[in-house]
Amino acid sequence: MDEEVIIHRFIVYVARDLGGYHKYEAAIRYCNRSGADLNVRLRFSGPITKTGLEGWINWIKITLNNDWSGSSKPLTNSFIIKNGECITGNVEYEIREGLMNELDLARRKLIMDGRLFIAGFEFDLIQEKK
Repeated sequence: MDEEVIIHRFIVYVARDLGGYHKYEAAIRYCNRSGADLNVRLRFSGPITKTGLEGWINWIKITLNNDWSGSSKPLTNSFIIKNGECITGNVEYEIREGLMNELDLARRKLIMDGRLFIAGFEFDLIQEKK
């Protein structure tokens, strides 16, 4: 039987943006310091916040190792991270248009300043063990 172990958890908060498509290159990083090569997958676990604004996110994804996981594809194919290797990933998401009109001026400013987030999402880097 296969067993999964979470080796790293990425928490992605959507803030500063109030609409449209956004891509942040090399926004996440993981370095394998385990002493062995790791056979891993990236899994989208979903929203972790209850701001009431999560529905404004059309989709979100993290791209790692030429594959991606996100709201429409929760699990990547497995890939190897060699011992001592560091990998970086891109974060991309799209916010439905109209959010700015739904927020009062204070909340808009807090989001644009990065002091309040629209939503937070969890992605787990899981090691597959046999």
